[in-house]
Amino acid sequence: MAACEKLAKFHNEHIAYYDPHKGRDNEKRLTGKHETASIREFTYGVADRSASVRISRQTDQDGYGYLEDRRPSSNCDPYSVTEAIVRTVCLNERKLSQTYTPNVRNAKKMARAVGTLTNEGDSDDE
Repeated sequence: MAACEKLAKFHNEHIAYYDPHKGRDNEKRLTGKHETASIREFTYGVADRSASVRISRQTDQDGYGYLEDRRPSSNCDPYSVTEAIVRTVCLNERKLSQTYTPNVRNAKKMARAVGTLTNEGDSDDE
């Protein structure tokens, strides 16, 4: 769980590494619906497919094992993603060179589109 706490502190920095457009692609995908975490917050949980980082049941039982970071996009650079994770979790670095800044207009537009597709209405609460 210590690794997850470290990842939580640098969520926006990691999002910038997790797709080639510094988080813009993931704005469309990480909506918090359809077994994805929201791009706005970091979550983790045991066998939780909707979390940012999923911990396997075996890892939870044993106290060691693998974690599944579900935030990287399919078109990410795996070397950049690995670099960000290693720098944060293993090397305890306090600052990464890239940071994700949310595009509020696009986020609201995508939330409306997802809500319409899932029949959840056209809320503009944000």
